[in-house]
Amino acid sequence: MNPVDPITRLNAALEGRYNIERELGRGGMATVYLADDLKHERKVALKVLKPELAAVVGADRFLAEIKTTANLQHPHILPLHDSGEADGFLYYVMPYVEGETLQDRLDREQQLPVDEAVRIAIDVAEALHAAHEQGVIHRDIKPANILLTRGRPLVADFGIALAVSAAGGGRLTETGLSMGTPFYMSPEQASADREPTAASDVYSLGCVLYEMLVGQPPHTGASAQAVLAKILTGAVPDPKAERGSIPPNVDSAIRRAVERLPADRFASADALVQALADPTFRHGATAATAESLVWRRSAATLGVTTVGLAVALLWALWPSAPAPQLPLRMGLTDLEVRAPGGSGVRLAVSQDGSQIAIASVVDGYSRLFVRRVDERGFRELQGAEGATHPTFSPDGAWVAFSQDGAVNRISTSGGPVLPVFDRGSNAHWGLDDVILIPEGGELFLVSPAGEELSRFDLGEAVELERPFLLPDGEAVVYQDGVAVDSARLMLLDLTSGRIQDLELFGADPQYVATGHLVYGTRDRQLVAVPFDLGSREVIGSPSIVVPQVLVYGGGATQFAVSQTGLALVGVSSEVIVDETGVSTPLPLEAAYFNSVSMSPDGLKVTYEADGAVGIFDIGSGRHEVFGGGGTARGPFWSNDGEYVHYGFRTGGSDYDGYRRKADGTGEAEVVFDRAGPGFPLSFSPDGTQILFSESSVARGLDLTVATLGPDSVTYRNYLRADWDESHGVLSPNGDRVAYASNQTGLHEVFVRTFPEASEPIQVSDGGGTEPLWARDGSAIYFRDGIRIMKALVSNEPSFRVGSPEVLTEGVWIHGPRVPAWDLHPESESFVLITNPGAEILGDEIAVSLIEVEVV
Repeated sequence: MNPVDPITRLNAALEGRYNIERELGRGGMATVYLADDLKHERKVALKVLKPELAAVVGADRFLAEIKTTANLQHPHILPLHDSGEADGFLYYVMPYVEGETLQDRLDREQQLPVDEAVRIAIDVAEALHAAHEQGVIHRDIKPANILLTRGRPLVADFGIALAVSAAGGGRLTETGLSMGTPFYMSPEQASADREPTAASDVYSLGCVLYEMLVGQPPHTGASAQAVLAKILTGAVPDPKAERGSIPPNVDSAIRRAVERLPADRFASADALVQALADPTFRHGATAATAESLVWRRSAATLGVTTVGLAVALLWALWPSAPAPQLPLRMGLTDLEVRAPGGSGVRLAVSQDGSQIAIASVVDGYSRLFVRRVDERGFRELQGAEGATHPTFSPDGAWVAFSQDGAVNRISTSGGPVLPVFDRGSNAHWGLDDVILIPEGGELFLVSPAGEELSRFDLGEAVELERPFLLPDGEAVVYQDGVAVDSARLMLLDLTSGRIQDLELFGADPQYVATGHLVYGTRDRQLVAVPFDLGSREVIGSPSIVVPQVLVYGGGATQFAVSQTGLALVGVSSEVIVDETGVSTPLPLEAAYFNSVSMSPDGLKVTYEADGAVGIFDIGSGRHEVFGGGGTARGPFWSNDGEYVHYGFRTGGSDYDGYRRKADGTGEAEVVFDRAGPGFPLSFSPDGTQILFSESSVARGLDLTVATLGPDSVTYRNYLRADWDESHGVLSPNGDRVAYASNQTGLHEVFVRTFPEASEPIQVSDGGGTEPLWARDGSAIYFRDGIRIMKALVSNEPSFRVGSPEVLTEGVWIHGPRVPAWDLHPESESFVLITNPGAEILGDEIAVSLIEVEVV
């Protein structure tokens, strides 16, 4: 016997009153049907309680309780037409509204425009307030219960949850059903420890507004239990940390609405309406005195696959105790954000705070990416390969950047790369649509089209770096000196040409609308000092606003700030990681660690941080730093562990090869002196030959051999081609070199014979950099994005390399010219550079930005 379908059975029970046409959908408590109201000749939505719920509730109690909601009248409340019982079915009837639910809209668009989301929330809050004044609590505010018709909301199912709860009493728990939807339930509903009040509806609406703006509810999880646990114990959500365009009052209103304690929320839904309409409303620690900068998490986060420039997890710096912050996440994949040491500033924020630009090294090339703060993905600006030092035009329509020794520009929407100036770097696009370009002791002011407007020759004694045009367009602050240890902040009056010493030691100054100069220091701190634009004088004492920030030896501070407050900063640190991925941080102060090498006995680590060389004894904790007065790169150990070798420069771009005794005695010695940047990489077994990396603007990266004689050094090319060859490392017996090359269009690891280079044997497949040899030559390790790979090596009957296997994965910095990692001599453990505040999320990681509150 075939069962009778529900619609046929319902139509039979409702004969003469309603005729059901079709099912419209199913919710947590009821199934909704499109029906004809036969008496009034109109379409209606007829909702039927689920049978298991109806059995517990009972018809008499349900119909008695639902009468309390029948008299609710408000422009944004969907009224109740009818209710009843028919053949065991409990039903209620509402107008049929053409349109869609807010849930349908969010499923399609994920996020709504800020103004529209706020307007919807205000309409719903006004409806809630009207109901609350009549003693009716909705108890199940969620996007599926908000209908949109002509763009305006209607709240449905008003009082239904109350009727079901009141009629069913404690027996509801026997069905496994709960009142309210987990994502939007207030903590008191989740714990069932008190009767929901108007504050519960306010909480749920706060969650709905959060989702309209951010794209997901504030608390999510794999199960209802996981969601409820977060509601009861998790941090109060911070919507502006996910979407920067959210106005401060809206951000504050949401955070107050979703406070865990009802007493900490708005006293009424009407109070929420007032807060959403009041631009001055603030909640919590959001205000500070005019004498200080306020820092907190920003409205945007970066999700990336590998990060070398870590945008750090920071904390709020209030006059009182610091408040810990949690990392935020957005789902961006397949973007590597990395800033090699000494490569200048890689970050930019548009003046209105709506856009971010990053010059990131991906597959061996620096590329330029942009995104809006309210978007989830970056777009690459094609043609900007090799880009560094991005800077936005005042209107945010263009990005200027350094490329191949010149300054160019490109539209943020894409298009051709246009020339600005044929030389220089560290450009700054000022508010007056003037681009400042330093070159030696000269400063050029040019138009975006490249017309030279002014030129200032400050003399050979001035090392003008990172100029910043003040908002009045009449003066420039800049860094005088190429080393952060000795750089001073100066001011150039563009009218008189007079130079003023601001009597501040630091680098990379920027002016922000709070009335401060913000700059980096030799102590790797971000500092702000009050500055008067009228008199162009420092009018207060410097104060630390971020205690740890990446400041390269040359002074480039990984920091960018808009005039509205969005800012980016970064730090990094060093760890030892075993083959299972277990990490052990080394007790070193936070700095920008650019490369690292482990001693042959595995007891010490040498590294480069902020242009200096450090040696750290893992056992004793003894720590020594040297290399002041210049910039060091890529230290590594001699074969016997007696010396640390490194590239070093005191000015210009030439790095020479140096060494120094690892025990700290003696002075640094020059090993080889070669025109152009040269970075020592690896020794031959007998210690007479050094393989090193050379670079030039015309050729890119090549591998060269220096042979050390008793009285002289001779050089020969090992690999030189029209593509990059980098990260060369000699095998333990000295007969082969493993290296990385982009000759196939993608960086891969290859092996060739040594001292003469044979045809290459490819080791990696699908990407690879920074190879290392096992100390016995039995394997080659290399990096592939977030993965550490291992390929076994065999010499019988001839040299062969096996298929690579994944050892572990993690968020570690890559080295563009010298390896940023090393292998422990006695185990498959590695010393790497990682990023605090970053965590792996599947194939992604996410890191927080911060924001300056302009007060």
